[in-house]
Amino acid sequence: MAKLKINNTAYKYAINSIIELYPSIPKDDAEEIRDFNSALLKSINTEDIDYEDNVQLFKNLVGAHIRHKLTPYDSLYDGGYIDKREAREIVSTSVSEIMRNWEQKGEIK
Repeated sequence: MAKLKINNTAYKYAINSIIELYPSIPKDDAEEIRDFNSALLKSINTEDIDYEDNVQLFKNLVGAHIRHKLTPYDSLYDGGYIDKREAREIVSTSVSEIMRNWEQKGEIK
């Protein structure tokens, strides 16, 4: 399988996949996830894609984005008072709730 250089095809595939999984995700968040993970897109060959193989990848990218950008996760462990595992546990309900909201069919914001 040839590796794909970052190009519009990979970007469109990533954005479309994220939106398909999370139809109510704000467009800015979807684009930020895609742009932040552009190096990872190099491993996606859009000529021979099995969508199911990439579903978990995109779910993980969305979950990480929510955790780091939309919850106090980073500030919880930056002070050194708790570790990353504890910080994840504290924000896990918020992350799950946002992911569920974004999974609902609706208009992209």
